[in-house]
Amino acid sequence: MIAKARDLMQTEVGVVEASATLRELEQRLAEGRVTGLPVLKKGLVVGVVSRADLIEQLAELAPDRHGRSSYYYQGLESFEAEEMLETFGEAVRAAKVATGGPCKLDTLRVEDVMTPWIAAVSPEDTLETVARSLLEHRVHRVLVLEDQTLLGIISGVDFVRLFAEGKVRGAPARARRSRQ
Repeated sequence: MIAKARDLMQTEVGVVEASATLRELEQRLAEGRVTGLPVLKKGLVVGVVSRADLIEQLAELAPDRHGRSSYYYQGLESFEAEEMLETFGEAVRAAKVATGGPCKLDTLRVEDVMTPWIAAVSPEDTLETVARSLLEHRVHRVLVLEDQTLLGIISGVDFVRLFAEGKVRGAPARARRSRQ
């Protein structure tokens, strides 16, 4: 029975080094078909970074006529890594034209744009605790850590999968009582 974070967590977790460039970050995101990654420095988790962090940099460099990065709207339509990287390349070229020089995406590092705060749970936390963490922190994923060592990751999609596969039925008794 799935009852603890360790039972639900995905243990094969893509990561990115804090020293990676934003161009390298996008390549990892596209190839992994994910929207965010834990950030490591000397093997320890020091933050998280998402496609939104990257998009924010692109929007500042080459906004469209509405002040948005076209990459945001084009890149999220497809999860094909090759197409996403091609769209990313177009956005980088536009940024170079807009700035007239080297693109910040080649000079900025993940540690420059990452969120140093981490939504994390322990492997022994209950699924209710994990779900509350996702909701309270308004995040899409929580890291499963022991000390600062990454053991796994749990996303909202993992909970949906549990219900879809029939491994969880209904809400906890306490939640059902509060709705009545």
